[in-house]
Amino acid sequence: MMWVSFLLAAGSIAGLYFVKRNPRVGWGWCLIMEVPWVIYALSIGQPALAVLCAFYAAVYANNLRGTT
Repeated sequence: MMWVSFLLAAGSIAGLYFVKRNPRVGWGWCLIMEVPWVIYALSIGQPALAVLCAFYAAVYANNLRGTT
């Protein structure tokens, strides 16, 4: 199951790369990536990680709102 975290990390890092190229797409991607992170966190019994991901989602949503 550890490989899932690496896959999710790669997706999130890609989103940060996209932010440099196209902020709207990048922040949107980062926001979407928080959904599987929350699911993953809950599935491995780490509710604190799920809460952290929810707060990251709020930050990404705010950043996305600022780019439109």
